[in-house]
Amino acid sequence: FFSSRRRHTRLQGDWSSDVCSSDLRGGTRALWNLALACDFHGDATAALGHADSVFELNHKLDVYEHLASRRLRRGDAPTAEAYLRRAVEARSEQIAAGEPLALKTVVSLATLLDARGEAAEALAIAEAHLDRVRARLGDDDPLTRELTAIRDRAAAQHEAIPIDR
Repeated sequence: FFSSRRRHTRLQGDWSSDVCSSDLRGGTRALWNLALACDFHGDATAALGHADSVFELNHKLDVYEHLASRRLRRGDAPTAEAYLRRAVEARSEQIAAGEPLALKTVVSLATLLDARGEAAEALAIAEAHLDRVRARLGDDDPLTRELTAIRDRAAAQHEAIPIDR
């Protein structure tokens, strides 16, 4: 679901196998551990607080995306969405610059919203970013095709929703 600096060998539930320990320095490692521990115990607010405290952007994004991935594996889409939204906010400059990993985070959020049937929000994200994704990656790229499909599905669902008058 997400791409990041990951080791080739992974042990389920062992955070240290998910990110190379050489990437994390003392304070960052402690904050990473606190975020994962809070998430494990169901405190997403505290987990986000610790993740927000990670200074270096790439490590912060790793934490958000790792937490989102863990929540999706557990079937907790609402909390995964909160983590993904924070990652998209943190990546705003990278998204504006059209960096592929940042664009992938946007597509991941749109995909999650689409899967949850939140057509209006999926449509808004797809429309806000599709031109940038298409310009950076091209029409034939899988991310462009996926975001275009989300936009089309969400637009069709959104149009089918009756408007109260």
